[in-house]
Amino acid sequence: MITTPRAFLSVALLICAALAAFAPAQADACKCAPPSTSFLLPKDGATAVPTNARVVVTADRLGLDRWIGTDPSQLPDLALVARASLKAKAKAKARPPKPGTRIKARVSTMLAEGSGTVFVITPEQVLRADTSYDLVVWAKQPAARRPIASFTTGTLADLQPPAFAGLDRLTAIVAFHPPSSRCDGKPPFNQLVWAYGAAKDDLSAHDELVRLLYVQRKGEPRTLRLVEPTNVAAPRTRIDGTLCQPFHVTMVPGDEMCAILEVVDVAGNASGAVSERCMTARQF
Repeated sequence: MITTPRAFLSVALLICAALAAFAPAQADACKCAPPSTSFLLPKDGATAVPTNARVVVTADRLGLDRWIGTDPSQLPDLALVARASLKAKAKAKARPPKPGTRIKARVSTMLAEGSGTVFVITPEQVLRADTSYDLVVWAKQPAARRPIASFTTGTLADLQPPAFAGLDRLTAIVAFHPPSSRCDGKPPFNQLVWAYGAAKDDLSAHDELVRLLYVQRKGEPRTLRLVEPTNVAAPRTRIDGTLCQPFHVTMVPGDEMCAILEVVDVAGNASGAVSERCMTARQF
């Protein structure tokens, strides 16, 4: 039997249709982009860093899972190590730390739904002026220590908080519109929109500040939702309640939702905490 090209094509299409009918249906999954919050302050190689600076770093900069802070047994042993002093010993008011000396510091973590784990390394005393320090994952043997970044202090401590007025506006909406894509999920969609002005600091540059966003119902404890540097390419000023948002809130029409936005400099001085904005969630 001779099969013509047209007949062969028809048979092929029938076979494909039959195979498709019996093939398992693929899940119509929503694919969300990974979170973009990633930073290290002071920045690697920074100079003139305030002597009372603390180090703030997201878990991904250490090569760790962003939620490692939920398992205390897995937390790395982070340390600040003195590297070299720029001052001559004859001119120094006090003997500089020996290179390789671990600086006494407290390591804490912040956990936010939209940012994951953020480590904060706070020295117990002010750092020495004009001295270089390394951030390392500590090990007893120097050769086994894993360097992360380095910075050099200046001569001044940062004692003033940034100039920042806090949130200007907050809007809370519970929307019941139909979903428009596979990543929308199902209504209702809990939406927040907020706005704020610029922040300035006397010693820290604009790209050395961090925003902390808290959102909760009125009267409930502050809940940290998002930690992001002020130089992030696309600052977050809204969530629409769909599946791929950095964080989610639960509310119903009539709930009074409140938000606080702080701006913190490298020394830990914060502004904006007293400017709480509240809005009664309305139905849309």
